[in-house]
Amino acid sequence: DFQNFLFLQFVDPTLALKWLADIVNEVSSVEQVLAFNRLFKKLKKRRGGELGVLKATWMNIAFSFAGLNTLGAADTDKFPDAFKMGMKSRAPLLGDEGPSDPKNWIAPFQDVGVDAVMIVASDSKADLGEHTLRYIHNMGLNGGVRLLYLQEGSVREDEPGHEHFGFRDGVSQPGVRFYDPHVKNGDPIQG
Repeated sequence: DFQNFLFLQFVDPTLALKWLADIVNEVSSVEQVLAFNRLFKKLKKRRGGELGVLKATWMNIAFSFAGLNTLGAADTDKFPDAFKMGMKSRAPLLGDEGPSDPKNWIAPFQDVGVDAVMIVASDSKADLGEHTLRYIHNMGLNGGVRLLYLQEGSVREDEPGHEHFGFRDGVSQPGVRFYDPHVKNGDPIQG
């Protein structure tokens, strides 16, 4: 129900790699999320729709092309050109004009490239805050990662079950190719 998006810059690749190595075991896997979702649905059904019986806090990281290059990742030349170009360079192709033009983006995104986005999500606002503060604290201790911006998100209080963009949450779940035997070429996971 609650998310924090931490936009990051790698200021020292060696220290950033150490920081990533320290948190890699906390990255949520597809297997963990699917197992939790199945258990959550079973408990909710068994308890007659009661929520809050089972809760979790998840963390994942998405890297930009620039971030992968800063870290010295191998085979980055094999990525699609659209990923290599980045959002700012592709703004005209994406229709980012007027208020969405990069010159109107908030300060850190106009001048500095984002190397990664850490996504922390939780069923509890207190748990989200605790985990997010710990990640930020450890970034500061490490010195190789700089927090550029933190964006908060949450389900809409005026429309329960709808995520922050207003869409009904959980209606369409993309399948994960090569993980679920019932998924072929990214077909939605059913059930």
